[in-house]
Amino acid sequence: MRILVLGNSLTLPRGGCRPINYNPKKDKIVVKYEQTYPKLVANEYDAELINRCQIGCKIDRVYEDFHYKIPYLLECDVIIVHTGLVDCWVRKDKNGNKYQRTPIKEFKKIYDDIISNFNEYSNRDQILIFIGIGQPHPKYKGMKNIINQYNKVLESESNNTDIYYVDLEEINDDTYKDYKYLDNHLKVKGNELIKRKISDILKGGFYD
Repeated sequence: MRILVLGNSLTLPRGGCRPINYNPKKDKIVVKYEQTYPKLVANEYDAELINRCQIGCKIDRVYEDFHYKIPYLLECDVIIVHTGLVDCWVRKDKNGNKYQRTPIKEFKKIYDDIISNFNEYSNRDQILIFIGIGQPHPKYKGMKNIINQYNKVLESESNNTDIYYVDLEEINDDTYKDYKYLDNHLKVKGNELIKRKISDILKGGFYD
């Protein structure tokens, strides 16, 4: 089995601070490569893992890989897409104006383009898994409804046949500190949660 992972830094190892501030000579690694959920899944199935995720990756960058047929050129059996948090997060520019890097309508259009590409070019042995956006720290109350809207898009074409959606409903106000850091990156337990859900998909009939 060959697994391809596309998306943002939530699939990557994590230092104990923001990536830009991480000093390999001083700071410890709080989530090691072997503890990331893509590696955990790959280990369970003795699979080859190709992780093309990048810090700050938006859904348009994920679509580029589909547009240039990367998942098919690599002959991947499982394609995992972990995106949406960077796209939906509300930020402020230097003038204090709020904005999103990918507004919901644009996000939906690009998502639909990914689905169309997959339906046109994938073979019957490939599956596509979208990872939902986990709820943020309770202090970001205004983000909850926004994240729910983006998750509805990520789930909208799931058919549990060759397109799947992983719901992270276990991450809520009461459990956030168990699964995620304040900056929304996954702790070891958060990685283990997603790994179990992906394994359930694969064991459900695709890779018994």
